[in-house]
Amino acid sequence: MAIYFTANNIRLSMILKVGRKRAGTLPNGIPLYHMPGYNCLAGVFSPAVYADMDGLRDPDVIENVIRHELQHLRAGDPYWQLLRVICLILQWHNPFVWWAYFASRQDGELACDAGVVRKLSPEARYRYGESLLAAAACVCRDRPAGSMASSAGGARRFLEKRLKGILQGRRGYGPCLSVLVICILGVACFGAFRETAFTAAGENRRKDTDKRLSDTDNRDSSLKSAENGQTETPADSGYRVELDIEDYYITNTGTPFNLYYIDEDRILWGCGENYYGQLGQGTHDQDFYLHKDMVKIAENVIHVDCSQSGFTIYLTADHKLYGMGNGGSGALPRYEKEEWMKHVNRKAHNVTEPCLLMEDVAYARCGRSDVACMKIDDSVWIFGVVGYGRDREVFYPYPEKVLENAALVTGGSYNHAALLQDGSLWTWGDNYAGNCGTTGVVVPVPTLVAQDVAMVWTGRMSYNVDCRDIGTFRENYEKEYENTVIMTKDGSYFICGANVGTEKTLPIYYDAGNYPLVCSEEFLPWKRENN
Repeated sequence: MAIYFTANNIRLSMILKVGRKRAGTLPNGIPLYHMPGYNCLAGVFSPAVYADMDGLRDPDVIENVIRHELQHLRAGDPYWQLLRVICLILQWHNPFVWWAYFASRQDGELACDAGVVRKLSPEARYRYGESLLAAAACVCRDRPAGSMASSAGGARRFLEKRLKGILQGRRGYGPCLSVLVICILGVACFGAFRETAFTAAGENRRKDTDKRLSDTDNRDSSLKSAENGQTETPADSGYRVELDIEDYYITNTGTPFNLYYIDEDRILWGCGENYYGQLGQGTHDQDFYLHKDMVKIAENVIHVDCSQSGFTIYLTADHKLYGMGNGGSGALPRYEKEEWMKHVNRKAHNVTEPCLLMEDVAYARCGRSDVACMKIDDSVWIFGVVGYGRDREVFYPYPEKVLENAALVTGGSYNHAALLQDGSLWTWGDNYAGNCGTTGVVVPVPTLVAQDVAMVWTGRMSYNVDCRDIGTFRENYEKEYENTVIMTKDGSYFICGANVGTEKTLPIYYDAGNYPLVCSEEFLPWKRENN
């Protein structure tokens, strides 16, 4: 039995070393690898996290899977697994020990889930459960028996049990039962995976994140007037930003999964995936190639934007804003009482036909799971999930006015920015890399970060692409980055966020992706022609 388990672990180690690709570094120097077919924490004395980045695709899913594996590490699960295997080797003939082995592993997974979702909101719990299902779906290789590796997936029946616990907040009595059985057998003392066992162990790891969230909370009170559109603007310097908003209409854009364009007759066309109904045809399906050719979506359209979360917005010439696609992400407004359990079945909340979101809109941009609008009276409105903190999310279920006298609003996969007519710049959204130009994991309301600004970009500086073929577009897709770039009134450029500056600092609670360790929350000088 010892030889068998040792051979299995050697084989697993060789498979991981041959197929893995370094994707980044997690807290405490834990390496993160891209490994097709695996989502796990492997290793006892030199642990590493493996994630199938291509299979998971969604950054939120990747982040939740890696949070799960890091929770295993905080609970000391690699050492508990080693102890379990030793017990099997010593008592291989005892069926009760084998039963206790599997029961204890399941207890560990349940305790890990409880540790991750303990302070999450109901919707965040749902997203975490979805991430586990996505991880189970893309795992194409089984773990060998006795391996020193955890897994974010699992068997169907056990996954159902885990999802019920996640969605209902049940804690169960499994860990105590396992400890009792193992003590009676006198084999070993293992299975102590109770939630309180790892709360203290993770406290130091979360100290910096909690401090950042506390800073954001303290700022919320001073910015409360901003939530109601009553922002306190800086003293008027006499500088004025004059932009023609029509110059910033988007007529050709997309994600790796969809492509949209508006022709000269103002007809909106789209192609690609339609899992959420983001092509506005009244249907949703999973066959990508079913819509490889352009389909007609709407007429009299002047502007279009889309998000990697699977929803699309477009603006008509009569200043009406429409949306379609993934409503479960929080981006499409919910005008009825919020009932998050309705969204357990994601397809049940798909918006498969264009629905009216707002009227009198001059311009609008998508975020990851939200929308920012500038109306024809130059006021700024936001709705959806504007950011995810460690223990909370910032959610606007209805359009809410937050600023006035705007010249332009921008959006990307991470944060938004609004440039006012007086040259002041306000940012909000996810801020893991300091990409909002200020502190805090999430900037919940528009926050003043710069003045005398003439132009701003978030994520990327290009607006339109010149492509009608989804295959060609995917091959040349320009990725969005966690950056905000500004041009001041004297023509100088400044940038903040990822890959900015020289200080080696891991972005706050950023647990996924091929990510640099260098970032800056301060705007630093930048030469556009060198990038």
